[in-house]
Amino acid sequence: MKFRLVPLVLAALFAFQSCLIEDVRAPQFVFEVSDVTVPADVTAPYGTDVRTVTALVPVRCTENWSASIVDETSWLLIAAQDGSNPVGADVTGNLTLSCDFNEEYAARSAKVRVVSASGQTREFTVTQSAKEDRISVDGEQAYSLSAESAADIKVKLLSNRDWTAEVPEELATVTPAEGIGDAIVTIKAKPNYSCEQGSVTTVTFRAGEKTVEVTITRPADVPFIASNAVDIHRNYLPSVTEGVLRFNCNQSWKAEVLSSNIRDFALSALEGEGGMGTEIPFTMSPNVEEQSLSAEVRLSLASDPGKNVVMTVNQWTGFTISVDFHGLKSADACPLQPADESVPQLPFSSGFLNSGNSQYDYMLTGTPYVFGLKGDYLVVRNGDLRFNSSSSAYVKFPAVEGYRLAYVEITAAATNKNFSVAQNPDGSVIIGAKKTLPKDAKGIWEFNETEYNTPYYLIVSSGSSRLSDWALLYVK
Repeated sequence: MKFRLVPLVLAALFAFQSCLIEDVRAPQFVFEVSDVTVPADVTAPYGTDVRTVTALVPVRCTENWSASIVDETSWLLIAAQDGSNPVGADVTGNLTLSCDFNEEYAARSAKVRVVSASGQTREFTVTQSAKEDRISVDGEQAYSLSAESAADIKVKLLSNRDWTAEVPEELATVTPAEGIGDAIVTIKAKPNYSCEQGSVTTVTFRAGEKTVEVTITRPADVPFIASNAVDIHRNYLPSVTEGVLRFNCNQSWKAEVLSSNIRDFALSALEGEGGMGTEIPFTMSPNVEEQSLSAEVRLSLASDPGKNVVMTVNQWTGFTISVDFHGLKSADACPLQPADESVPQLPFSSGFLNSGNSQYDYMLTGTPYVFGLKGDYLVVRNGDLRFNSSSSAYVKFPAVEGYRLAYVEITAAATNKNFSVAQNPDGSVIIGAKKTLPKDAKGIWEFNETEYNTPYYLIVSSGSSRLSDWALLYVK
C-alpha cells in the first residue's frame, strides 16, 4: 500500500512544477505589417484645394515601435505614428501616411521600415496608383426644352486635369469652352428652328481619355413663330427711312400690315420660308409730324394663322418745339440723315455740382441728334433724360460753331423739381430763371442775347428727376 502511493505523489509534484513554469514563461512576440496601395488622388469638396492623399496603415506589435521611410522621396511623408504600447500588450497602432497627388500616368512606390523596441524590423511597400483622367458633372445631365426655347444652363464640372467642351455651335455655346480642374460652365442653348423631327443636342466635356455628356432634348414637330425681342417696340429716328423686322419660325410664314400711320410704310416681302433670324426689310418716309408714328405687323405661320406674333415699329417725332418761334414750325422742318456732313457735331456731356456722386447716377438715354435745318435755325432733340442723384446736376448744351443758343424746351416727368439755364456748370450765373415744374409740364426759355460759339448748362435741383423730352434751337 505504501509503495502504490509514491507514483501518485510524483505525478502531483510534476503537474505543480509544470504550472509554475507556464506562469513565468515570456509572452509571445508579435510584429506584423502589410503592403498598402493608395489612389493617385481624391475628389475634394468643390471649391477646396486638397492636394494630398491620406492613408492609415495598421501596425500590429507587442512592443513600442517607430517608422521611417527607407528611401527619401518628396511625395511620401509620415504624418503621424502611434507606436506606444503597454508592455506585453498585443496592440494594433496606426501609421498615418501623406502622399502628394500623383500627376504622372505611371504608378510609383516607396518602402517604409518599422523598428520595434527590441530592434526587430519589418518593411512594407507603399504603392501609389497612376493618375487617371477624371471628369464628371455634379448634378443634372439631361434637359428637355421646347423647340423655340432658349436657356442658360449652369453645369458644375468636376475634373482633375485640363478639359475642353465640344458642342454643335448652331444649337448651343459653352462658356468657358475649356479650363483646368473644377469649374462652373454655362451652356447657352439656342432655339432649334429646324426640328420637325425633334433633336438632341449633346455637349461633350473631354478630359484626356475620359468624357461626360450633357444632353438637351427638343420634341418633334412643334411649329412656332417668335419675334426677336430687340425689334419689338423698336424706336427709329424721324429721319430714318428704312429698317428690318427680325423673327424666328420653323415653317413657312406670312406677313400682314395691320395698321400704320407712318408715311409710305412698306414691307419688302409678305411671305417666305422659315429659319433662324429671318429678316423682312421695310421702308418709310421721314416723320415731319409733331407726334410719333407707328405701324403694327402680324407674322403668322402659313399653315396655322392662329400661331402668330404682332410686331410694332415706332417712328419718333423729330420736332417737339410747341411754339411758333420766328416762323419756324414743325411742318417746315427739314429732316436730315444723322450722317449728313453739313450738320455740326454736338458733343453733349453731363456732370454733378457735388463731385462726390458717382457718374452712374446720371443717365441720358438715346444719342442727341440734329433733327433739321431751316434757314438760320438748327433744331436739336433728345428723348429720356434722368437725374438719379441727391445733389444738383447739370447737362452741358455744347457750343455750335457759328450759332448761339436761342431756345430751350423741356418736359418734366417728375413732380415739382427746379430747373434753370446757366452760363456755367456750377449754376452761379443764371440766364434762364428757375422754374418749378409739376409732372408733364413744359419749361420754356427764350434767349435774345446769348453768346455765339458758347456752351450753356441746364441745372436741376437735388433729388431724383427725369425729363421725358427736351429740345434746343440754335440761331445762326
